[in-house]
Amino acid sequence: MKSSEVRGFNYYGSWGSSLQELWLHFDYGKLAVEVAQGKIFFPGWNMVRWWLSHEAFMRMPGRFLANFEAGLNVFDHYQIRVIPVLFNRLHDPSLDLGGIYLEQIIPDQSRYGAIKRSFDPEISVERGAVGIEGIMRRYLSEVIGQHRRDSRIYAWDLCNTPFGPYIDDYDSPLLQGEMAWLSWLADFVRRLDAEQPLTISNELDPQALRLTSSLCDLLAFQPYYQHGQPGASQARFEMTVDECLQVANDSGKELLATETVWGSLVDGAHVAIMQYTLQCLKDRGIGWITQSLYHSPVANQHLPSYGPVGVAGYQAFINPDNRLRDGHDAWNRI
Repeated sequence: MKSSEVRGFNYYGSWGSSLQELWLHFDYGKLAVEVAQGKIFFPGWNMVRWWLSHEAFMRMPGRFLANFEAGLNVFDHYQIRVIPVLFNRLHDPSLDLGGIYLEQIIPDQSRYGAIKRSFDPEISVERGAVGIEGIMRRYLSEVIGQHRRDSRIYAWDLCNTPFGPYIDDYDSPLLQGEMAWLSWLADFVRRLDAEQPLTISNELDPQALRLTSSLCDLLAFQPYYQHGQPGASQARFEMTVDECLQVANDSGKELLATETVWGSLVDGAHVAIMQYTLQCLKDRGIGWITQSLYHSPVANQHLPSYGPVGVAGYQAFINPDNRLRDGHDAWNRI
């Protein structure tokens, strides 16, 4: 499948408010029902971006791997291919999803700063890895190692939205440390000889794509037209999408939108944002994975009665009563 043909959804699960909670309390029955319901509402759904949790893996690896396999079988039954998200670097100030923090990958940012050379590609393969590096090596080796020839998996998403406001500061130790970690990550996964392409899901920022292009086989970004936010305009949004597409073209690699469609508590407003955003991507030959399929207590995927609603609003397409939000079948006609 070409990336331009991708029509998908991000999926978390309705039973937890963080990645660790979702995987420690994995609910196969709910997953099976939610995926089946999603396929009924969206017959053309052919790709899922499924968020994993290294934190859950390190607590009960055998159970995690069994649940991962069970979920892959459900998606495969409906002819939906999978992009697993291995690590998350986006942290909501109000409702954190969990994942990787700078203190874990840049020792100088932590009180545990004795291990100064974690994620050094020149030495980490030969030595006995310590601390978080050892945890990551086992996680990657088992999750990817068992599925490196698995046709159900379309690509491995190494990391969701790395980088912060330091992204343009090449002298920043934060940028240097994060790039060292991402480089180690891509190198280690390639040593596992996985046949699927590697990607990193960046924000809508051509600089992020330039920084990570050499690490990826497939470029990925998250084009959100942030309707209603200060400074947001359709002209600016489309210009930035075009700049990102140019980076991909210059690199000779395909570009996929692994998250898209800003949220709203108002169904009609959300439909309008969806129609505009997805049509912009379609016109440029960019495939998309919408954020997100099903109501979930995780950040930005739930109604106010389930917790604080962040700046991105309510992004899910299916409500907690298993009904499709009004007008959202328009997704099928784009």
